[in-house]
Amino acid sequence: MKVVPAEEGGGATPPRKPFLVHVGWLLFLLIRGFLLWILLPFALVSWLLIHWWWQRASLGQAACWYDSLLTLFLIFVLLRPLLYRDPQLQAQRFPKIPAMGAIEPYRLFIMLA
Repeated sequence: MKVVPAEEGGGATPPRKPFLVHVGWLLFLLIRGFLLWILLPFALVSWLLIHWWWQRASLGQAACWYDSLLTLFLIFVLLRPLLYRDPQLQAQRFPKIPAMGAIEPYRLFIMLA
């Protein structure tokens, strides 16, 4: 088994099979899609109770903050054995609560036919 050097993002871990990496990202999309149905109503309630007056955050900023926490949790904790470890992704950190008001919310557009 070949070990990938640290310069290539592998450290002392063996390389992952491309099939398992694709399965990991598919699981990421499925799990994240399901959990967003639970997370977004929770973000709305928590924004109504806390974040709009404490951090002066908008609803979009609160939803993006919770989504980024969920995404980082799934990539770095739950699906870590399956996903490829990109050195640029390793630099990501969990956002702190006081930084919620500084987050740039997503721009969503609904296309109507």
